[in-house]
Order: sequence, then C-alpha cells, then structure tokens
Amino acid sequence: MSIATEINLVDLIVGLLTVLATIVVVFIGGKQWKTQKQKELTIAVNQNIEDKKLAALTAVWTLLRFITHADNGQNIYVKNKEDNYQKTYQSIERSQQFYTAIREVFYDEGHGLYISQYYPNIRDQVYQCRMHYKRFEDKHQKNNTVITNKLIPVEERGVKQAKTHYNTLNKLLKKAIKEFEKTPNWLL
Repeated sequence: MSIATEINLVDLIVGLLTVLATIVVVFIGGKQWKTQKQKELTIAVNQNIEDKKLAALTAVWTLLRFITHADNGQNIYVKNKEDNYQKTYQSIERSQQFYTAIREVFYDEGHGLYISQYYPNIRDQVYQCRMHYKRFEDKHQKNNTVITNKLIPVEERGVKQAKTHYNTLNKLLKKAIKEFEKTPNWLL
C-alpha cells in the first residue's frame, strides 16, 4: 500500500468515526431531551392537579360561612331578638342559599370532581350537612308547622348535631389544606 492510500484510509476511518460519534451524540441528546420534556410535562400536569385540588378545598371552605354558629349574616342558624336571642332558628332563605352554593361549588365551578376523587370524606360531610338542614325543613313543611319570618325553631339536639357537622367538616378541611404546607407531591 502506498502512503497516499494509507492517508486516505485513515481519513476515511476518522470521518466515519466522526459521523458515528455525531449520530451517537444526537441520539443520546435526543433521548435526554425527550426524557426532560416528559418530566417537565409530568410536573406541569401534577402542578395543575395540585392547584385544582387546593382551589376545590378553598371553595368548599367558603361553605363554612353558612353552617358556622358565629353570626355572620349568612349562617343558617340565627337567634331572634324577639325572644331575647334565647332560641335558635333555621333560616329558610339562608338554607336555600347554602344549597345553591353547594351546587355552584360542586357542579357549576367543577370542584366536585376533585373533592369527590381526592377527598370523598369532605364531600360526604358537606352532603351530610346539607341533609341535616334539608331534612329539618322538610319535616316542618310536611307537618305544616307555622313558620314566621321564614324561620323554623330548632331544638337543642338539632343545634348540637349541626355543630358536630361543622366541627367535623372544619377539621377535615384544615387537615387537607395543611397537607399543602408539606412538600408538594408533584416535586417527588
């Protein structure tokens, strides 16, 4: 073999190795890029889910204003000044607002999807609260109880049950929201 042939052969081998190295680098780089993009997409999707879960919990939190026993102008149970604030009454109008707010939070705003999937105990407690007030209203309407000023007198037992519902829902919401103070799941 002549020296010129050997140089051409060396150049050919170097060229082939360069092309081969380029192909390997492009392949590995493409694979890493794809893996990185998949990871970014997964993080973005998980972050979106976490944001929606927190928004759903926050929306349910707003329902507490109806079932608290501290007078706030929207709570269902009220004290009437005609009897020196001694007796507790259920406001039909505020009950209806509560039922509407539940529908809006769970269905119109779509938070029910996340509450039902990730926090079924909270969903169940909201509907137990709703059932408590609705059952009481239905009982009085069925018995043709005279309701003055759209207020139904409530016995102490009913007030205690309502307080239990409120306290349970409040604790469940606080516990779920506190989970967001920890490291978010999507970062793991």
